[in-house]
Amino acid sequence: MRERDSRNSRLQRRSRMGRLSRYHSEPMSEYKKRTHIISYVSPHISLFPTAYALAFGTRRGITKFADDILKLYNQAYFENLIISGGVTQGSIHSEASIMFQALVKRGIREKFLILEDRAANTGQNVSFSREQVKDLGIKELLLIGKISSKRRYVMVRGKVVSAFRRQIRNVSV
Repeated sequence: MRERDSRNSRLQRRSRMGRLSRYHSEPMSEYKKRTHIISYVSPHISLFPTAYALAFGTRRGITKFADDILKLYNQAYFENLIISGGVTQGSIHSEASIMFQALVKRGIREKFLILEDRAANTGQNVSFSREQVKDLGIKELLLIGKISSKRRYVMVRGKVVSAFRRQIRNVSV
């Protein structure tokens, strides 16, 4: 009996990894594998307008990322933007300062941008941004980042909520 349970749990694990369906011995199609990967990497989220947004820094694809942020700004999804990201390997400028310049060039006025340029990882993006805006009474925050890191942003969402909840009462998230 124990051997059969062990085999079933192995089959279930392999099924979750996309190698084998529990009821079929055929491998998953490439389309189905891609669908599973996309649903894992990019979980569904709701997009809603807020007074503040937090943009996570990036080293690559600055032009496209800045264009996408500008679209969200022009569509009134946020009024003020916290840009977070420190100096990364091989650069003398912080991710936040590079993005800040890119957004100013695209027409977003400096007074709507808040720069946090010490963070070296996603957790620090949240912690250091919170320190910088703790007196602003932020109740909701739109998180903006690249699709390749969306899973990480969703995982850190709980940290964002609890970090900002500690400074604000009656937060609805």
